[in-house]
Amino acid sequence: MPLKRCIFRHQPVIDDETAAHLEQLNLLTPPRNGKRTISTDQLTCIDVNLTEVPALLYSRQTYEFIGFCPMISLNLWRDFLCFPGSFIGKANAHLADTDIDNIAEASAGDWYRCLAILGINDETIEEIMHPKHLDLRRTRFCKDWANDKIEAMWLSIQLVGEALRQEVASMETGVRTHASNNFPE
Repeated sequence: MPLKRCIFRHQPVIDDETAAHLEQLNLLTPPRNGKRTISTDQLTCIDVNLTEVPALLYSRQTYEFIGFCPMISLNLWRDFLCFPGSFIGKANAHLADTDIDNIAEASAGDWYRCLAILGINDETIEEIMHPKHLDLRRTRFCKDWANDKIEAMWLSIQLVGEALRQEVASMETGVRTHASNNFPE
């Protein structure tokens, strides 16, 4: 039985009209290797100078963006293509199904090991393992924190396109608003 094509898989993170406007201002690159770079020097809705986002909301690159290493991202993407369902549900199921001792009050080494076995990428591991989160980390299990971070990043990538659309609309009317509170940490 042939795989059904779903329109939502080709949903861009940044809609075409907004992307065209930002590209014209040299604030957004065209898609390259499934990603776009946003130069936020003149934008108020994102608090970093340059950020790379997936071109498509439903993509292997999005699994990497939300926190998975390339190999796990590819496996999740292939699973999503073969067995369509909830995009984030595939990520949640991967974390839940990974056989590892779920730790809370353990050494940093145990946490690094747990996150690596879950297939979390280095950048996300470093964010979770930041010393300022030590006491907070001890309140829940490793898988829980990994899942929370993945969920937060999924929400943030969904909000990026809307925040940029609003920013472009504000630029066009000459009104600038600060929407950085739309992005979870």
